[in-house]
Amino acid sequence: MEGCRKILLDKEKWGNVIIDMEVYTDEIIIHIKKTEAIKTASNILNEILGKSYDDERKRILLDLSSEYMNVTFETEECEEKLSVATPLFKNVLYQKTAYYTELIEKELPVVIMQRWY
Repeated sequence: MEGCRKILLDKEKWGNVIIDMEVYTDEIIIHIKKTEAIKTASNILNEILGKSYDDERKRILLDLSSEYMNVTFETEECEEKLSVATPLFKNVLYQKTAYYTELIEKELPVVIMQRWY
């Protein structure tokens, strides 16, 4: 599933070609705008995933189990989707880290503790 996360993180590379993706345990369905864009979308996956993507067989090698996830390309009849569902774990999927970097980089306030015996 790490491959799917990498695809989501690199949305600026595929945003004009790929409309939507559906990720299942054994397959990822990629919705594209035009039939001619299959080769372009496949090249984008190859650029993002590198050796993990098998362009010839249209599948992604999973990191941990050495199994494959099939990739299916489907063309959409409409140009764009009107409504987009936001994933439950948006911070985990679309960002490098789920933590707010502003909070991590801030210094914590110093608290002076005194002991009385």
